[in-house]
Amino acid sequence: MKKVATKLGISPEAIRRWKRQSEVDSGLRPGLSSLEHDEVRRLRRENAELRKANEVLKSASAFLQPNSIAPVMKMISFIDVFRDRFGVERICVTLGATEGGFDTSRGYRAAKRRPTSARSVQDELLIGEVTRLHE
Repeated sequence: MKKVATKLGISPEAIRRWKRQSEVDSGLRPGLSSLEHDEVRRLRRENAELRKANEVLKSASAFLQPNSIAPVMKMISFIDVFRDRFGVERICVTLGATEGGFDTSRGYRAAKRRPTSARSVQDELLIGEVTRLHE
């Protein structure tokens, strides 16, 4: 192994690891095969992604109320509050379909630049007035 490693310009330990892995893959030695190892890594990565998405959804359920008058504005304010914690792209992808929000961070940035519509301004004024009258 030392001679081959020297000729290839790599460490003898690398060749030992490759040989051991080859024996595991062929069933001559116990252990995780390369395919199983790759599958475990993929599942761990997927599990981590799902945990993050679940955390985003939990935070959103407390922040976003169903049937809100201005869902886009609520989404923008939610992203503004939680973007440092989760990242804009993750929030947009996770909530895009469930909350009718933005599919990508590009939609969020476009909505941030867009001026508030006259209808939204009027709605905000009316909500305050209706709340005051109701009380």
